Amino acid sequence: MFMSSFGISHPCMRIQAPLAKHNAMVEVSFLFLLILATASSVYCRSQTSNRSCFPAERAALLSFKAGITSDPANLLVSWKRGHLDCCWWGGDTCSSRTGHITKLDLRNRSPTEGELFGLKDPHSHSLRGQVSSSLIALRRTLWYLDLSGNVVLGDAMPMPGFLGSLQSLMYLNLSYVGFHGRVPPQLGNLSNLVLLEMGNVYSLYSKDISWLARLRPLEYLSMASIDLSGVIDWVHTVAAVPNLVVLILSSCDLHMSSAPSSLPHHNLTVLEEHW
Repeated sequence: MFMSSFGISHPCMRIQAPLAKHNAMVEVSFLFLLILATASSVYCRSQTSNRSCFPAERAALLSFKAGITSDPANLLVSWKRGHLDCCWWGGDTCSSRTGHITKLDLRNRSPTEGELFGLKDPHSHSLRGQVSSSLIALRRTLWYLDLSGNVVLGDAMPMPGFLGSLQSLMYLNLSYVGFHGRVPPQLGNLSNLVLLEMGNVYSLYSKDISWLARLRPLEYLSMASIDLSGVIDWVHTVAAVPNLVVLILSSCDLHMSSAPSSLPHHNLTVLEEHW
């Protein structure tokens, strides 16, 4: 879900700061996030390389693929042992300078309408299986990970805590992924995150989101539809994230009895608030 404060009226939106003061900041923020999502031109796909990718990183991707039991959209069809240069495998991108894997874009690009409402669909294009901890091998170089829309990925298992070990991540999108259970507090170790999107994972919950305060660069946060009914002092936690610009906590069943009429946050410009 994308939300903007520029000339759009929406019943679920409240502007938390004067537009004249913050419009430029929001424009820069979203431009930066857009660059994170699309700027592959600086990586090896735009250049030729005389060497194959690092063997340990290739092995990590093959281990990830081994945990996938179904790939109806053939996202991983090029991930083969005989194809030595994994920088040219579908969905991943390497740095043209170092040759290391920096980006994994494995999102489901064509989710069905039923999937978006949490329903099983025989025509699903979602990856199925488990998210392998082999991704830890990429922890020093991977800054972008998008698994969104893969509604049956995760096999209804808990969101893996090892994701908090991917210390270089700046962009993490897990929206509409098939995890169940508690949001792992280890995500608070991702101290470089600018965007964290894990909304609309309907079977997730958290009773403590204090780890968010450790994500100081974070500008965009969506936890829409995650059960946060057990979180008491959520306002204090959100206010402690100094660079937060966009906050989406819709349908989280938050405690509103002690919430102020506006969040005590200097930067927050867009808030989706129908609880």
